[in-house]
Formats: sequence, C-alpha cells, structure tokens
Amino acid sequence: MKPCFLIQVMSLTLVLSTPAGAFSWTERASTGSHQWTSIASSADGTYLAAVAIGANIFTSRDSGASWTEHGSAGSWQWTCIASSADGTHLVAASSPGDVFTSSDAGETWIDRAAAGNQPWTSAASSADGTHLAAAAYNGYVYTSGDFGENWTKRIGSGARGWKAIVSSSDGTRLAAIVFGGYVYTSVDAGSTWTEHAAAGLRPWTSVATSSDGGFLVAASQEGDIYSSSDSGTTWVDRASAGSRIWSCVASSADATRLVAAAELGSIYTSTDSGATWKDQGVSEPWPWKAIASSADGTHLAAVTSAAGVGRIWTGTEPP
Repeated sequence: MKPCFLIQVMSLTLVLSTPAGAFSWTERASTGSHQWTSIASSADGTYLAAVAIGANIFTSRDSGASWTEHGSAGSWQWTCIASSADGTHLVAASSPGDVFTSSDAGETWIDRAAAGNQPWTSAASSADGTHLAAAAYNGYVYTSGDFGENWTKRIGSGARGWKAIVSSSDGTRLAAIVFGGYVYTSVDAGSTWTEHAAAGLRPWTSVATSSDGGFLVAASQEGDIYSSSDSGTTWVDRASAGSRIWSCVASSADATRLVAAAELGSIYTSTDSGATWKDQGVSEPWPWKAIASSADGTHLAAVTSAAGVGRIWTGTEPP
C-alpha cells in the first residue's frame, strides 16, 4: 500500500484598512450653485436635506449621489433645516418667514403658521420627529411636541440673538447659543433654561450634541472649539483644533466623532471627542456654512454659502 500524505495549505488574507478619520470627499455639483445655509442628515447618512437663500428645498435618498428639488414648500430665505433619525420627518424655516414641516422626506410640506412669522435662525428635531424646537434672532425659542402642529413660546429662554439650537434624541434636552453671548441648556424640553457662563461670552456660531444631550461641542467665530461632557456645566478648550474662524460643528451620536469647518479654511475631524483633530484637506474659496453627521460619524455632508456659487460636499470614511 502506498503511503498517504495529508498536505494542509494555509491561506493568508491581507486586509488593508484606512486610518480612522480619513474621508473620501465628493462635490455634489448636480444640486447646482446656491447660497446654501443648512444641511441635515438621517442617522445612517442615507437621507440628506439642504436649504438655501432664495431657492427650493433639496433632498437626497442615496447619501448625496442624486438630488430632488422640491418646490411645494416654495422658494424662501431658508436658514435652517433639521431631520428625524430616519429622514422622513423634516422641519425647515426661513428668515423672516414661517416654519414648515414634512412627514414624507420632503415630498410635501405644511406651513406651520402657528409658530409665527419670525427671523428664524435654527431648528432642531427629536429622533422621531415629534419634538421640534426653533430659535429666532432677537426673539425666543419655540417648541412643539406634536410634529409642529402647535407651538409654545418659551419665555424662559429670553429674547436673545439666538444663533443655533440642537436637541437630544428624545427632545427633552436642548442646547442653544447666542452670537456674542453664552451657551444655554434646557432639560425639560424648553420650559426652563440655564445660562452657562463657564463657556465664556463669545461670538458662537454653531453647537452640536450627543444623542443623550450629555456631551456638547460649540464653535466660535473668533477662537477655539469648546466641549462639555456634563451637559454644559464645565467646558474644555479644544485648542488642538487651532484658533480659526469656525463656522459649523457636528457630532456623532456618542460624541466620540466630531467634525468642524473653518469659514474660509478646511474641514477638521476628531475621533476622540475633540482631544485631537485631523485636517481633511478639503477647502473651498467660499465660506463653509453648515455640516451634518451620521449617527456613527462616518458619513458627513457640508455646504458652502455664496450667492450663485455655493456647493454641497459629502464625505465618507471607507471601512
């Protein structure tokens, strides 16, 4: 009998990985050139919605590869837009103008005149789209607990130069900033507010929050980026990002991944809650106006604002 030999062949699979924070960026020229002011993203980054000055609302259902222009809401001086986690519920507002909501990812819109005609600067939505918040410049914060049908004027917020507002996923925790003022937070859906002087009196431009509202990150037009891990009580100067004219900031759901854009500079990302930052090397000659992040922080979308030449960009971190 001939001897029998068992030969075992070992296979080696080489896996190449991309360093964390290295994004691939795409300019979405198909949307045309507009004076973009705000952009929102669903939790998975698939659904995007963007607004501009004097234009219709645009939405995408494929992470920005293609876009649909919606004229049903009209062409207004749009200043802000926010999205539910699944991207189906949207809230947008203009300045001056009304608040509009959509429950079908932007196909149709309802004019929520109950909120009043205000110089709206920012809007926020809970994960399910039920709880909404909107802030007016030199006005008050308004909230809704029924998808925008009815609104409450939050006198406790005070009439201030509100610049931006964000919401926790359940809509109970809100954070808002005043340009040339302080950071303010609410833990009861806007009924009462706390002023956080620890962050300083600054020309704040943008604020973002974790899904539970416990972590906040704020950007200033003159200076650094600041973060808080205790709902705004104490703040850390994230000087490692550099002192720049910061225009917008966004956060992942757990706040480990942050993204910020310098007005006439580049986009920077962090994978350690702001301790260190990476320059993405993407820049435009026009000011970055707004930026949005998916829940895991791997899908980003940003807009530049300039009359007739603004663009939409999307960034994806390869697996």
